[in-house]
Amino acid sequence: MLNVIPVAAGSNLAMEIFTNIGSMKNTGFEIALNTIPVITKNLTWDFNVNMTYNKSEITKLNTVDSDTYGAETGFISGTGKYVQTHAIGYAPYTFYLAQQAYDEDGNPLEGQYVQEDGSVSSNEYRRRTKSPQPKVYMGISSKVTYKDWDFGFNAHASFDNYIYNAIKADDYKESLFEGSTYNNLLRATYENGFDKQRLYTDYFLENGSFFRMDNITVGYTFPKLGNTGMNLRISAAVQNVFVITGYSGLDPEAFYRQGNTTYPGIDKNLYPRPRTYMVGFNLNF
Repeated sequence: MLNVIPVAAGSNLAMEIFTNIGSMKNTGFEIALNTIPVITKNLTWDFNVNMTYNKSEITKLNTVDSDTYGAETGFISGTGKYVQTHAIGYAPYTFYLAQQAYDEDGNPLEGQYVQEDGSVSSNEYRRRTKSPQPKVYMGISSKVTYKDWDFGFNAHASFDNYIYNAIKADDYKESLFEGSTYNNLLRATYENGFDKQRLYTDYFLENGSFFRMDNITVGYTFPKLGNTGMNLRISAAVQNVFVITGYSGLDPEAFYRQGNTTYPGIDKNLYPRPRTYMVGFNLNF
């Protein structure tokens, strides 16, 4: 793992060097199950599922590591505005945010954060929190064939991954009127009541767990076309069928790309995935 670290004065032309010094530990397991639960003369059912559990932990970042040191990452806007960090004992890209304080009715208190001792104040005390990396990732596929009909689907799911909703965080009431023009505001901005931009509150950090149906296909095969020996299959398919998630943003599989760098778990400029409908004709001879 590469990192920019300080070096002793006079030992190099610069006070910092970009060097291969870091290390990381990955532990986990993967399970795959491929089955044919039903097989008869006219009916066949194939079902496949795989599940992956993984835990990543950074074990070294500097010549002398400490609990307080962290390499900033997760750039969101402006100069030096980051919401993630690489730190010893944590997963890469762990979110680094202030814990939002709430009133008795569960509404966020603007500019008020929970401190290290549990008190509440305007001090924007930031701490390492959730990770954008899912703890469990799952894939499912199935196909059913009944006589000349066939039906199949593919889906995947992610559990316990977190997303920073930068779209909401970058929207606040005072941005309604700037210069001589009015801007559109999100409905969520009126719900949270933030007058000023509050980029570092974990109010905008959401659980991004989801189940996505990637595609569904149904088809019918005409086994014989006259005396030609050819067969014809007609099919219909849908891609990006639906997503089940509690995430309030556009897509729970969010990332932010800035130049050549990609930051996982930051929803800022993601283009929506289209839903595609297709009809197919396959002639075999």
